[in-house]
Amino acid sequence: MSKKIIKSVGENYNHIFAIFVVIKPSICDSHLCIVVLKLSIMVEKFKPGTTVYLIANTHFIEEATVVMTISGFVTIRFTEREGGTRIRESRLYATREEAEAVVAQNKARQF
Repeated sequence: MSKKIIKSVGENYNHIFAIFVVIKPSICDSHLCIVVLKLSIMVEKFKPGTTVYLIANTHFIEEATVVMTISGFVTIRFTEREGGTRIRESRLYATREEAEAVVAQNKARQF
């Protein structure tokens, strides 16, 4: 049995993937059987302990700390008030400046 990579490792949104082609002899006859395997791994965008920023009600920026990341969702604990929540990675920003730029776009869109 031999493995050959037909597409090198690439990125698609927040997944890393690789496609392998496995060529092996067929059980029924002398023809070769080609099997395509796809390996997909979720990549964590935010690590536990990281400070992140989220936008509430389209214009309030809140600071939080990442507790854990599972399947594209991040559990956070707020730094300026008690409590926490689970939220999609796409709603979090790594820097306050990124969040402020989105808030500016939201304000421009409202008026």
